[in-house]
Amino acid sequence: ESTLQAEKDLVELEQKYEQMKHKLKDMQIKRMELMGRENVARAHQKMDRVIDPSQSMKKSAFRFDELEHYMDRLEQKVNA
Repeated sequence: ESTLQAEKDLVELEQKYEQMKHKLKDMQIKRMELMGRENVARAHQKMDRVIDPSQSMKKSAFRFDELEHYMDRLEQKVNA
């Protein structure tokens, strides 16, 4: 009876192992798909920068203005 139970458990464990292998493969495929989508998005972003550099310049100028306003507010707090 113990041998039969051990064999039954072994079969069950082997089935679970196969399921886990398939699940792992699916996860690896999903990861590769996501990495591919990320690469496409980065490529589009870089192409947009090359095609329309004024957009990135506007964003950079906006960031500098924002930083300048922050520094002004900080200086006012310190002086107050």
